Order: sequence, then structure tokens, then C-alpha cells
Amino acid sequence: MTKAIFRFSSLFFLFCILQSSLFAQSPHAMTYQAVIRNSSNALVTNTTVGMRISILQGSATGAVVYVETQTPVSNTNGLVTLSVGTGSLVAGNFAGINWGAGPYFIKTETDPTGGSNYTISGITQFLSVPYALYAENSGNTSPGPAGPMGLTGAQGPIGLTGATGPAGAQGPIGLTGAKGATGNTGPAGATGPQGPIGLTGNTGATGAQGPIGLTGNTGAAGATGAQGPIGLTGNTGATGAQGPIGLTGAKGATGNTGPAGATGPQGPIGLTGNTGAAGATGPQGPIGLTGNTGATGPQGAIGLTGNTGATGPQGPIGLTGSTGAAGATGPQGPIGLTGNTGATGAQGPIGLTGNTGAQGPIGLPGSTGAAGPQGPAGPAGANGTGLLAGTAAGNTTFWDGSKWTEASSNLYNSGQKIGLNNTAPVSVLDIKGYGSTTATSSLNVRNSFSTSLFFVRDDGRVGINTTNPSSIFSVSGDLDVTGMRLHVDALTGKIGINNSLPNSSLDITAFGSTSATSSL
Repeated sequence: MTKAIFRFSSLFFLFCILQSSLFAQSPHAMTYQAVIRNSSNALVTNTTVGMRISILQGSATGAVVYVETQTPVSNTNGLVTLSVGTGSLVAGNFAGINWGAGPYFIKTETDPTGGSNYTISGITQFLSVPYALYAENSGNTSPGPAGPMGLTGAQGPIGLTGATGPAGAQGPIGLTGAKGATGNTGPAGATGPQGPIGLTGNTGATGAQGPIGLTGNTGAAGATGAQGPIGLTGNTGATGAQGPIGLTGAKGATGNTGPAGATGPQGPIGLTGNTGAAGATGPQGPIGLTGNTGATGPQGAIGLTGNTGATGPQGPIGLTGSTGAAGATGPQGPIGLTGNTGATGAQGPIGLTGNTGAQGPIGLPGSTGAAGPQGPAGPAGANGTGLLAGTAAGNTTFWDGSKWTEASSNLYNSGQKIGLNNTAPVSVLDIKGYGSTTATSSLNVRNSFSTSLFFVRDDGRVGINTTNPSSIFSVSGDLDVTGMRLHVDALTGKIGINNSLPNSSLDITAFGSTSATSSL
């Protein structure tokens, strides 16, 4: 049933306001999108939705500077898209909005049945104004030159983490950008043979943790120095308000996948020997530069694993040298026994962060997770204006396409009598014509095929099954007067009295054959 389909208790909106394209003359419109779900969290798809959009200035209950209505149709994903500024104007001038005199709020009211009975509403602040429209009204559309970029200051120590504050309000979710074409995957290098894995020694004891220094003041921005030690993590500070989420950029091309190299043969796994006693471990020396990787020599015999000594202090980490060419991988040697795991050594200083690598290909979309809990109800919208008050008794209202308007003469209702084109009805239904000639009529009753069944012309003539009565009372077709037992055949013109099939111009059938009745 239609009524059940459109009986929604709530809708969930995900929307964002997109900045207009920055051309020399920006279009006076902003893109608005909403994903519509019903109370069961199911998408409302392929449905016409009635919407009224208002721009408020100053606050969520501020002055209304612009109002329009639109009736978008949701797609198969429950998404509706419209351009604010191009709908049916109700009030205001979108092009005349001074975006620099904010803050501004957008108010949306929705009728899920596609009409104008707006039962769902919400108000959201513009956290950033539409810059193209603001620039158009600012009087200066030429941006100044960009200043020089200053030097990056030294990285200060990380302060204590502040206490976790309350979660900020969820900002609007931006539109998802178009997915870029998948590029070709580059060829994969050949895989060398697996070298033998040596025995694992015992892990030494973990050294003591050094004290964490105080957080210093932030110095002037200078050249980027070496990465200092990382301090303790402070309490998490309060979470700020969620800003609008920008558009997702286009996905870069993915290279072609090259052919996989051949895998070398698996060598035999040797017998597991007994674990020898752990020898003492000498102090850790400084780590030198990484040289080029040489060719892999032949696998020697695996000796017994000694005991792992205590782990010395962590020396400074040297610079990483360039990676040499990968040598050929030898055959897989036997895997030795795994030694006991020793205690973890002290944490060394964290090195500088390298440049971010190229974006890898995006994996397949995961399955849709379970629906989250119902969010808190939004603030109640402002009260509507309701119907206009009449100016006289008997006034009625009608919808002129944008608002309710008073009507009096064409439809008058005194509470007991109704007048059509008449403000002084004298009967329960009093219809007044528009004249007294053949050019107008005051009543026309038609069937579903628009055939006139009962027609009253303003010159006083009445037609049955005709809109062109030639006399005071004209009938097009047969006429039966049951009470009088009178029948007029429209095809032959013959009249029957007490006879519905007259055989002559006047055919009278008697009521009997006795002296008690007569026929003429």
C-alpha cells in the first residue's frame, strides 16, 4: 500500500555543500546532496522527494535571506542531488547574498512522499562560505601574489597528551570524487634463491629506560634539524568541531602487473641440533653506513649456536646507504633450531621520517558493516507560519503553487451553506453562473471519458447527455419516465405509453381487458 511505503518516522541525511567552480563568473548555485534512509536504516531509492531549502543569517534561528523548493528523485543508492539557487523561488535573492556577513546556516525540510508536507527538518552551519560566490561580491577577484615559504623549524619534543575531551559534532561528509582509471602494473623483479637461515641466539636482558626530558618552548622556524627523542605522550586534548570533508581526489593510474619470477627449489631441512650454552655478548658498536649489497656467496656449514650474552646499549643509527643490486638467491638451506628469546633492549632514538612512497593500488571494497547506533535527535525546527488568517467570514484557502492564498467568491463556506461564485448562498449548495447567455455555463457533470451527463447553461436551458440544449429541457438519447410509464425512442421518434417498444408514432398499451380500466 502506498501509505505504508511512505510512512517514515525518521530520515538520515549525509550532505555536503560544494564550493562552486572558480571561473571568472561563478554560477549562482551550490551543489547539495543527501542520502535518504528510512527508520529501518534502509535506503529510500528511486523516489520523488519534496524539499524546501532556506538560508539563515546569524544563527540557527536567524533571519531568512533565501527560500526555494525542489522535488529531486533519489537514485538506486538513495542519493538525491540538487543545485541550491536553481529551485522554485519562494523568497529572497540567492545572487544577492553577502557571504562575508555570516555566519550562515542552511535549513532543509523534507517531505518523503514528494509533496509539500515537510515533516523532516535539519539545520547545519556553513563552516566555510562558498568562496567563489564570496569572491564575486567582495569587489576584488584578483588574488595577491603568494609569499615565499619560510624554512621549516626544528622538530620539538612531543608534549604530554592531554585528557580526551568530548567528541565534537559530526561535520558534513563531502562528496566522493570520481574514481580514476586503473593504470598498468609495472613488471616485478626476479626473486633470487632463499639463503640458509642461521640459528637464533638467546636474547639479552632489556636495559633500563632513560628519563624523558621536559618539553621545551617552540623555537623560531629555522632549518630542519635532526629528529630528537620522542617524549611521553600527553593526555589527549579536547576534540575540536569537525570541519567539512573535502572532495576525494581522482585516483591515479595503476601500472600493469609484471610477470612473476621463477621460485628456486626448496633445499632439504637438516636435523635440529642441541642448543649450546649461550656465550656472553659483547657491547654493541656503532652502526656504520650500509654498503652496497654484494653477490651472495655459497652457503657454508652451520655451526653450533652459542649462548646469547647480555645486550649492550643501543648505539646511534647511521645513515642508510643506497641499496645495491639484488644478487642471485642461493638454494634453500636447512633451517636451524630457534634459540630462546632474550629480554628486549633499550629503545634507541627514532630516526627521521622518510618521504612518503607512491600510493599503491586501492583494494576491493569491503563488505558493508553493521548499521551504527541511532544518533541523538537534532534540535527542533522553527515553527511554521501555518494558514493565513481570512479577512471575512466564509473565506476558504487554496494552494497557488508556492503558498496558501485566500479565496472567497469562487468558493464560499458559511459553515452550513456553500456558495460557488456566490458569497450569499440561499441553499445548501448555491451555484451562480457567470452570465445569462449561451456563452457560459454554471454546471457540467461529466464521466471519466469527459462525456457531459448533466449540463446547465447560463441562459436557463438544461441538457441531458448534451452541452447544446435546444430547449428549456433537452435530452440526447432515449427518455424513460418510469412513474408515468412514458418512453420516447430517440432513434425513431415514436412515443410509447405503458410500452417501451412503440410500433407507431403513438403506441398505447391498455392496463387490462375489463370494464374496470381504460386506455384512452
